[in-house]
Amino acid sequence: IYLDGSDELNINDTFSETFNFGLSLFTVEAFIRVESGSGSSGQWFTNEGHGGWGTGGIAIYLQSAITVWFNDYNASSSFMSYDGNYDDGVMRHFAIVRGTSGACAVFVNGTRVATGTHTGNVGRTGGMGIGNYKGSSRHLTGYIDEMRVTKGVARYDPSQSSVTVPTKPFANR
Repeated sequence: IYLDGSDELNINDTFSETFNFGLSLFTVEAFIRVESGSGSSGQWFTNEGHGGWGTGGIAIYLQSAITVWFNDYNASSSFMSYDGNYDDGVMRHFAIVRGTSGACAVFVNGTRVATGTHTGNVGRTGGMGIGNYKGSSRHLTGYIDEMRVTKGVARYDPSQSSVTVPTKPFANR
């Protein structure tokens, strides 16, 4: 999909548990091309859910840097970040993973660029946003392809320094 910096895709399901990762493993990944000169705060993905940003949310920002924010129920926000100058119009594979014991990692084109630990709840009941969320000013400008959100599975091992990037479309299941 193409996001022109003024639109977004929202899934608003107030009662859905689909994007409530809770304490489980998860993977959020996609091939993304951020347009050059598109700003500094584009929001790629969020499960902010019903009621906006609050406890239990995750927000992934992608422009020149990639930043992952966790807003925990019982602790202050935590994050992983890496400035890779990604707003250059090049298509890349991005993956955010939470594995066992809360080990988290950000992979870009198969290379681990950031790590962290988050054992708290990543759970919001409600929707999800791609490219922005509910009219905030954090629009992503660029292309997103082959996005996959997997609840309950860490598709990549956060302890590995590199992983194999998918080379064919994800199966429809």
